[in-house]
Amino acid sequence: MKKFLASFGLGTLVGLLVAAAFLPKVGTSASQVHRVSVSYPSRWYAGEFRNCRLGRPHYSGDRWPEFDCDGGGSHGDAIKGALAFVMDVRFFGAYKVPTDDGHLTWTCQSSITGNGELTCKDWQ
Repeated sequence: MKKFLASFGLGTLVGLLVAAAFLPKVGTSASQVHRVSVSYPSRWYAGEFRNCRLGRPHYSGDRWPEFDCDGGGSHGDAIKGALAFVMDVRFFGAYKVPTDDGHLTWTCQSSITGNGELTCKDWQ
């Protein structure tokens, strides 16, 4: 019985040490969902990648940051400025809305299933 308790205690300690070493790494790769005003072209194919620029809200009273995904995509250009929606976007990386006229660049992929979801990763 003493051997069992000793090995159980040692196993628990090793498990806690492994978890303590692993958990900080999970936090940096975790995603966050943020509501942004997305502008994008007439065609954004399922699974296609585009470079997007996150900027501050266009007007001082606006609630949502501007997210411009109107540039060229991995399947070529389409009609620019055709669509704009306020939507929730999943961001992997350091999400921060610029406070000046600067922009932060993200690489985004439309959902492979074609349901309109966007998943984005930062360049830093």
